[in-house]
Amino acid sequence: MPRNDKSRFSAFALLDGRRGSVFSLALSSLTGGAAEAVFLVVITRAAFAVTDGRARIGILAGRSLSVHGTLLLAFGLVVLRLVLAVASTAQAARLSNDVMADVRRQLAEAFLRSSWALQQDQRAGRLQELLTTFAGNASAFLGGVTGVVTAGFNLAALLGLAIAVDPAGSVVVVVAVAILGSVLRPVRAAVRRQAARTAESGMAFATSLSEISDLGMEVHIFNVQPQTEARVTLLINENAAMSERLMFLRNLLPNVYSGLAYLALVGAITFVVSSDATSFSSLGAVMLVMLRSLSYGQGLQVCAAAISSSAPFVDALQKQLAVYTEAKIADHGQPIGEVGTLALRSVSF
Repeated sequence: MPRNDKSRFSAFALLDGRRGSVFSLALSSLTGGAAEAVFLVVITRAAFAVTDGRARIGILAGRSLSVHGTLLLAFGLVVLRLVLAVASTAQAARLSNDVMADVRRQLAEAFLRSSWALQQDQRAGRLQELLTTFAGNASAFLGGVTGVVTAGFNLAALLGLAIAVDPAGSVVVVVAVAILGSVLRPVRAAVRRQAARTAESGMAFATSLSEISDLGMEVHIFNVQPQTEARVTLLINENAAMSERLMFLRNLLPNVYSGLAYLALVGAITFVVSSDATSFSSLGAVMLVMLRSLSYGQGLQVCAAAISSSAPFVDALQKQLAVYTEAKIADHGQPIGEVGTLALRSVSF
């Protein structure tokens, strides 16, 4: 669907006035990811140290702590991670809901200020579908963006620390993750194409259903209930088939990613073991961090699928807002002059 520069519902326009919140979300995600990564390394090394009966535990950068000091540090890191996670979740929820409310306000305002001719030309139920399903998908679009920011910066922090602890195995996984992102690009494109078809099907379903519901009296008068029921069933089945394909593609993306990523992790472990270039405590810490990184990588794929599947709805909102805006009533505030007497005579039923 072509883009229109007059629209405020492009992907970047959804972030207008909210870039500070997105930056804050990125910062809290990066800090939280770093806290989680350090915790995983510390707790893994603590477990190995306790097993070996050592009194002091090597943490990072050649520094060591007692067992109690290490556990206290781990506790502090968990609390910090939890606080930042709660803050990030609240920010993301606020952003998504603010966007949905703004989309609804702007669409309703543009429609109400458009010309009567345009309003009458719109199919019944179209505005309602735009303000519900399509606006909800605009919120989901931004939810996907904030999810990418959150998962991406958490992943960056985890991978950064893993590389610092054990560069050999970590680089293998980082390269594999980057390759996987490119390999799965056609699937994301397929998600977007199917989402566009689903958006069109959803709009056709909503408008047709609204028109049928407005014809209740006519349906009874002409006794066409079976035909009407068949029409509604056909619309339901068509929309369900479209939605099923979209859901399949959206769920396929993270599942394929996780399977391939686990294979990459096995390859990284094989490389590290064969090179004999690291200790068991470092290997255990890095593998734990890498397993956690894979969950964030899978989250990235889920958010990417959400963005791809919601983008066509955002495009449709963009196009419709432009239509409403261009048909705005031209009222220059000029007086209309004297209105004569209006009267009704000999009116009967």
